[in-house]
Amino acid sequence: MRTVTSEKTYFKILQIAGEGLNSTVYKTLREDFSGSISQMVALKVLRSKNSVSFWKQEVQSLLKVDSPFCVKVFGYEWIDGHPSMVLEWLNGIELNEYLKDHQPSKEHALELVSQIYRGLMDLHLSGLNHGDLHLGNVFVTDTGQVKLIDFGLANVSRVSEQGTPLFRAPELETGVSPNLWTDLFSLGRVAESLGINPGELLSPAPHLRSFHNLTSNPEAQMEIGDHIQRILNQKKLQQESQTQHLESPIPSTSLLSKKLLGLLPLAFFLATSSASQKEFLSQACPVEIRTREWTQIQIDKAIDQYAPVQLKKLPCHKVVTLKWKRSGASGTLRFKPSPAKSPLILTDKDFSLDHMTPN
Repeated sequence: MRTVTSEKTYFKILQIAGEGLNSTVYKTLREDFSGSISQMVALKVLRSKNSVSFWKQEVQSLLKVDSPFCVKVFGYEWIDGHPSMVLEWLNGIELNEYLKDHQPSKEHALELVSQIYRGLMDLHLSGLNHGDLHLGNVFVTDTGQVKLIDFGLANVSRVSEQGTPLFRAPELETGVSPNLWTDLFSLGRVAESLGINPGELLSPAPHLRSFHNLTSNPEAQMEIGDHIQRILNQKKLQQESQTQHLESPIPSTSLLSKKLLGLLPLAFFLATSSASQKEFLSQACPVEIRTREWTQIQIDKAIDQYAPVQLKKLPCHKVVTLKWKRSGASGTLRFKPSPAKSPLILTDKDFSLDHMTPN
């Protein structure tokens, strides 16, 4: 047997796509060592290095599935010592977000439930179950395609003690392991949320649970996709508006001096009141770390995190020590967040060498 090694693959972190209890998902550009081939992927990084057994079982679960209604896995990686998975990047939104400001028609709801059902059956044919089906684990793409996500949880130990309460089948409370029937009960709850009659899906007798509307409706799927695309376009416009606001020019020196002079009475009051000083120092300031290169960070000896990230509760008026590490470089930043510069934004150039961020 001959063993070969591949060339190095690079991951460019573009943004945080989602965060859960056990992992963070990043929208990532995967490139080969030459930079000539690239692919948009989702990089799912487990927070705990002790979750290796969980990771191995989830990867094995995903590798067994070949279904248009389930997220695809492209591979697995170790990122800075953390177990990670490379998944297909899905352009769309979760079903719970889709339902926030929109109640689908009966035809659209039936099409969504039908696709979810077919995804559950594909899992079953692969010898797997979902185990935690709810609105947040159903993804709908901008083509109207349903993709089941986070179904690796269903095939690890102690899964019967997990899951979303409202969507859990009652027999799970008696110690029954997740199975196709418990997934169908969860599907019934999803159908209710979509405004259609779940029928036999919520039957107290598991073996009677079934769904019969399996007719594909391409027109309904296309209309769902069009609506998802409108939601995505609206979100993009909102994000661009927020970015423009964050990048607004810094006030002129004279204007800034006037503002600072106007704050002198407040500063004097705070200096003469111990109670006010305590409140002043206990303020929290947001800090955004916007890096394009994968960066591991640790703040004041807390748990490791990965940039890009938004830190919402750093203490104002107190020096913060941030240790960072990235490919071929590492260092320490020290800065003092202030409400006057809120949010404080750190970019790649701030991680080129050690320095004290100006107050």
